[in-house]
Amino acid sequence: MTCNICFEILVVPIKLKCNHEFCIICAESLIENENFKCPMCRSAIAEVYHSNMRLLLDGERWNEIKKTFPNEVFQRLNEKFSQSLLLTKFLQFLYKREMDRCAKSLEELKKIDSIAVRT
Repeated sequence: MTCNICFEILVVPIKLKCNHEFCIICAESLIENENFKCPMCRSAIAEVYHSNMRLLLDGERWNEIKKTFPNEVFQRLNEKFSQSLLLTKFLQFLYKREMDRCAKSLEELKKIDSIAVRT
């Protein structure tokens, strides 16, 4: 019941036709980078799943994992949430920094424009 990418307990598992299982979070970016092929055996993934990996969700397996390993699942979900929260804060920081740069550039353009108008 471990992910073949992160080697930890499966969290929201997806199952490919080749029967390889991955956490959906692990799989989404890696599979896209692998040109929509299984990272384990290189089997092609049907185009219908390219834009929505959630269609591959193995709900029965997920329920089994949650029931059998509730503490581990809770811990993994907490880790994923913390990582997402950190990423969100980092992206907010980058956005604010970029907006500050744009505001400074706009002020500089206004100064240049007002000097050009006076002359």
